[in-house]
Amino acid sequence: MQEGIVSFRKKYRSSYNFRWTDPITGDRIDQSYKITDVRVARKKAREISDALEGGYYKDLETVKANITITFGEVGREYFDGCSLSQNSKKSDIGRYGIICEDWGDTPITGITSGDIQQYLSQTKNKRNWTTSTRNKYLSVIRQIFKYGVSVNYIARNASIEVKKSKEENKIPDPLTEPQFLAVMRLLPKHVRIIIGLLHDTGLRKSELGRLVRRDISLPKRTIYVRKTKSKAARIIPMTDWVYDILRKVSGGMSFSLKKNNTPYLLVWPPLTDAQQLVIPGKLLGHNSSGLRWHLEKTAKLLCPDDTEAYERIPEDERLDEPRLGLHQMRHTYATFLGANGATDLDLMDLGGWTSIEMVRRYRKVVDQRLHDVMKVFNKPVLKVIESDP
Repeated sequence: MQEGIVSFRKKYRSSYNFRWTDPITGDRIDQSYKITDVRVARKKAREISDALEGGYYKDLETVKANITITFGEVGREYFDGCSLSQNSKKSDIGRYGIICEDWGDTPITGITSGDIQQYLSQTKNKRNWTTSTRNKYLSVIRQIFKYGVSVNYIARNASIEVKKSKEENKIPDPLTEPQFLAVMRLLPKHVRIIIGLLHDTGLRKSELGRLVRRDISLPKRTIYVRKTKSKAARIIPMTDWVYDILRKVSGGMSFSLKKNNTPYLLVWPPLTDAQQLVIPGKLLGHNSSGLRWHLEKTAKLLCPDDTEAYERIPEDERLDEPRLGLHQMRHTYATFLGANGATDLDLMDLGGWTSIEMVRRYRKVVDQRLHDVMKVFNKPVLKVIESDP
């Protein structure tokens, strides 16, 4: 029997013998792996053939010595030495922990592409994952398998045979200027500061949350973004509004709020230390200071279920759906600048996007701008038509 460039046959009442020619030395190799089952023998012959043709057969002997290494052990090694950003690493370790509930003690050499596909499919249904979440778990598996290959724990990366599922394009619509101003009027002051900063700087929430006092230069009117998703620092000029707000924030602020109808004072401490966070962590944490609640409440006010209430809202201020998000401000930022003359390269520099394709995902072309672009054709075309006999 033959699989690729490896032949195998079973000796009488014995195990299978494998034979192939070393592609480098030309020597004939005979090897027995004490395999008696034909399906296992065929799989082994295919593995050897793929390794020979791929040029990594010499690693198979090392892999053989590591055959008991588990998925959990390889994952721990990978995350101990990987260079992911702090937030990405934290998220991926969380996903890795969930995968280890099923595969933590499973030898990684025994996990096939079919096993990965089946795991993702079954767990997606069991945990009600979105397609995006399923792809994120596949990404973690791929990272661990890639590392496993690099250190000879496995001979080949079975995860690359599993394809990512196509995701729906769920980019939120950017707000128009009247919509944004309507949102700002309805938000409480402390939330308005955060939303305004995100809108006027294009910062990601994580980037805003990591800004410290030394990153803010009021004399130069610039914000220096050190820790970014792409790991490339950038400088953002301040708008007049951002400058005024950061100047006030630097001196400290306080807000009278209510929680469960109980009044309390929210203190925004003055920026006295170079390493002090510009936005206190309690203001940007998950659901902290009612941030998400205020956005949901405002969205419902500008897109109410009641038809009469909806009709009372000025047409240019109505939201198309009762949903507002922090990241939506980044889309609004890119679209507003693009509609007012900023090029895609300008947006890459300001927003930290690493490709024009990513910029165009965020920047929605405004219809009016396209009409303005097409106006250049009007007069020349009319002249030609008028001059026709």
